[in-house]
Amino acid sequence: MSEFPVSPVREIPGPSGPLEVLIDRPSGAPRAAVVFAHPLPTHGGTMHTKVVFQGAKALAGIGCVVLRFNFRGVGRSAGAWDDGRGEMDDYRAAVDWFAGQHPGLELWAAGFSFGSHVAMTVGADDERVRFYLRAPRLLAPLFCVASVRLYREIAAAVPGFAAGIRQALRLAWLALTHLFSPVRMARRTGLLPGADLRAAVRALRVPTLLVTGEESLDRVVPVRESREYLRLWPHARHVTLPSTGHLGSVTKAAEFADLVAAFAARAVPSPSERHTRV
Repeated sequence: MSEFPVSPVREIPGPSGPLEVLIDRPSGAPRAAVVFAHPLPTHGGTMHTKVVFQGAKALAGIGCVVLRFNFRGVGRSAGAWDDGRGEMDDYRAAVDWFAGQHPGLELWAAGFSFGSHVAMTVGADDERVRFYLRAPRLLAPLFCVASVRLYREIAAAVPGFAAGIRQALRLAWLALTHLFSPVRMARRTGLLPGADLRAAVRALRVPTLLVTGEESLDRVVPVRESREYLRLWPHARHVTLPSTGHLGSVTKAAEFADLVAAFAARAVPSPSERHTRV
């Protein structure tokens, strides 16, 4: 049984039809309401993805009520993949609904991979959002092809040769069962040169955590490139997850969730602490 109560799966209104959601509740009065976006749907991301599950549990552990939801076309959510545009609208709908459910609480935006990009973009334009949590965005997780290239990272995170091989095979199976679309990837890559998110990133003024792996182990997105966010987010905190590269949220999901929860607990005082400080 879960340490913290989870509401039954339900549906909320979305722009293209109902969105499937889960709500993780703290054991006591909530300190904040968090909307947590999952990784890229076309690569198997859902509200049940391990890092989203672990992150929601960790946030509930520090007193947050957390809304996880499936983007359009995932699980029981209505609609179909919309190259990120409609998914932004899905996140806005989730924020609107959750804000209505908890009108007296601070709103926090959270996401992983593709979900972090959605949460950042929507949160930067929404004055109700007071806190933002992200992890490096993964554009093309071709785990099957990259399993050999990533073995050094897997070996650092998973003790033992046999365990490392099992982890690599598990990631390869994930890629085989969630095949990517070369056409969609080419279209997305073609949009990158004209995409300028600097204005949206600069608009983010809430407490922000940037999590990366070790520079020598990340063979997908160079850590130095992720650190470029810090030039636009001078207020942000950067933390390295030891013995990981790009897959830290997979190979060390519990440690990743604990790191995020500890940052949130320090950055934003609980209601009782705010009352004490006044």
